[in-house]
Amino acid sequence: MNPAALLRLLASLGLLCLLTLPACKAKNAPASSPGVGGGGAGPAPADVGRMATRADYGGRRSSSSAPATAPAPEAYGGDGGYYGREHEEAAPSDLDDSAIATGTPQRQRPGLGTSYGEQHFSRVTTAPFVRGASEPDVLLSLWYNDPEGIRLAQGGFGRGFDQVSQASTTDGTFVVSVIDEWGSVLSAADVGSKRYVAGEEGQRYKLRVQNNSAFRFEVVASVDGLDVIDGQPGSFAKRGYILDPWSSITIDGWRTGNDSIAAFRFSGMEDSYAERTGQGRNIGVMGFAFFHERGGVPWAELQRRDSADPFPRRFAEPPPPRHWR
Repeated sequence: MNPAALLRLLASLGLLCLLTLPACKAKNAPASSPGVGGGGAGPAPADVGRMATRADYGGRRSSSSAPATAPAPEAYGGDGGYYGREHEEAAPSDLDDSAIATGTPQRQRPGLGTSYGEQHFSRVTTAPFVRGASEPDVLLSLWYNDPEGIRLAQGGFGRGFDQVSQASTTDGTFVVSVIDEWGSVLSAADVGSKRYVAGEEGQRYKLRVQNNSAFRFEVVASVDGLDVIDGQPGSFAKRGYILDPWSSITIDGWRTGNDSIAAFRFSGMEDSYAERTGQGRNIGVMGFAFFHERGGVPWAELQRRDSADPFPRRFAEPPPPRHWR
């Protein structure tokens, strides 16, 4: 090959290399990250070290803050529904574990109490009554709860709600009942030696007290350990309602005046009158203390007379043993 042809061949190869070099550089160059360092080349987002924040699990997620590895769903209450939108910026340790995704209020304590209900007309008058003794003749009690709580208390030995919400003395002189607002006796169940009234949250109830004797008695009543007249802790020293002979009375609420009461309504424990006034120790029981009048007859005497036997020895008894001489 002559020198002139060789020079032309070398010139053509050099020009070809110059044309292909920029394309090779562009193909092998690292990708740039827009928005980091003003548009210059930088590390890819996956290479940036970052602390996971609350927004990464269950809140509003930004496109540039997704963690490289998310924690297990159970560590944060599932798929994020555990925290509502109002708690998006709160740390998990600052949140109430009782909250649920639906926002339904959760009871703080299980069971029923009695609330300070709406006002109703109920007139009373005062009358003189002198007690014959400082201690009551008779104490009667009824307990109450919702059906679920009663079943749990019964365990596997319950017979269902086959009783009536009633307590009485053995001779039937005094009878106390829990009735609904239409006068029907509520159902109940026995748990051991206690009778439990079955109530429902929001249900109104009343207390009916009967005196089946020929004498006047005074009854002091309490609900959840609070006196039904003044709303303070119950005590035998407080005055009560007078029961005329062969009569009954209805106690339909906490007394707020001579002409008005606040209705008894079953409620959640946290909404009960006793709990809201800081006296929730004895929620779930109703008590009745009966006192005879001075000059009247105590219940023990009434019971003794009622149980008197006209023929105490109606059958022959064997003779005493024979004495040896």
